Amino acid sequence: MNPDWGQMIPRRNSTAPCPLSFAQERLWFLDQYEPNSPLYNITVRLCLRGVLNIEALNNSLSSLVARHESLRTTFNSTGGTPIQVIGESRPFDLQTVNLRKFPPEKRETELRRISSELAQRPFSLSTDLMIRGILVQSSTKEHDLLLTLHHIAFDGWSIGVLFRELTEYYRAYSTGITPNLPQLPIQYADFAIWQRQWLQ
Repeated sequence: MNPDWGQMIPRRNSTAPCPLSFAQERLWFLDQYEPNSPLYNITVRLCLRGVLNIEALNNSLSSLVARHESLRTTFNSTGGTPIQVIGESRPFDLQTVNLRKFPPEKRETELRRISSELAQRPFSLSTDLMIRGILVQSSTKEHDLLLTLHHIAFDGWSIGVLFRELTEYYRAYSTGITPNLPQLPIQYADFAIWQRQWLQ
């Protein structure tokens, strides 16, 4: 998102259902046309080496969901018109898989299989968080975090933002300090409303 947009776009006054952006609307219609398709899933892999504080990682992911409304937004329709509903923040459900029972030479193959299965699992746009994840443990000091997000809430540019904020949250939660992240000037729903009003 353009960094100046936070100054141009006003924040809405409530979290009531609101219209979709045009990009979201296109993806919503595609999902209606072909439901349960994984075509717009985006999967990222983060290699974590060293001692890992799993509780701090899970809390970090929960904080990301709380910080970004788009990750906890669901999509429904009223009278045939799609709307986005901002959900309450909820804990992130980080699944864990232990690969230490596999021979070392087979762990990467199993990791890729798990990643592929996660990438192919469809999202329900009307009920799911738009992010899910699995932590794969290959050894005491070797983990891989697999995250899958739906493109209706995430894009390639957002990957850098996700990793930076996840790193800051993890640093804070694993050392007992306050995360050093400024308040977001706007949320994506604010942009969607502004976009509709501007084009009208």
